[in-house]
Amino acid sequence: MKKKEFKNIAPVLYELKSLDKGFSTPVEYLNSFDSNFNETKILARFNKTNSFNTPSSYFTTIEDTVIDGINQENNSVPNGYFDTLESNVFEKLNQEPKVIELNTSKRKWIATVAIAASLALLFTLQIFTSSSNLDFSSLSSTEIENWISEGEMEVNSYEVATLYDDLNPDNYDIYDSYNEDDLLDYLDNVNIESLILND
Repeated sequence: MKKKEFKNIAPVLYELKSLDKGFSTPVEYLNSFDSNFNETKILARFNKTNSFNTPSSYFTTIEDTVIDGINQENNSVPNGYFDTLESNVFEKLNQEPKVIELNTSKRKWIATVAIAASLALLFTLQIFTSSSNLDFSSLSSTEIENWISEGEMEVNSYEVATLYDDLNPDNYDIYDSYNEDDLLDYLDNVNIESLILND
């Protein structure tokens, strides 16, 4: 790549190329690094004393010290302890546990009051709630349409056909009640996009 091409392609890099380098390594430094590296020179810089000390002859006498400690009898058992151990255990097992009696009459009284209060609340709620019976004739057609359009009831054409199996569609001509001018007027004035978006 020529200098002009490099300058045109990457002008920022071209300017950095002319700057002085921030550091340099001696010639053949990395090639001769292994031969020049001497571990003893590096270790000589550190403290020559070992901070971890063990007593002299520690490792030769450790086994004897541990065995002597095991053989010593530091724990003592009272005289006759094992003779009376079995009787002491059975005596504690056969003792009657301390029973704390709950006041059962108070518990029965609380249970009775709770049942009575819940029954009183139940009867009170039934009296104050409206007991008006809703029948289908009291609903408006818009409420029924909204209920169906909200997806609360899915209308299937087969279910409708089973409900109205005695009706013959040939007997009903829906086009008799409309004339052609009314239909054209409706189609001219209706916003079809709003009907599509609402569905």
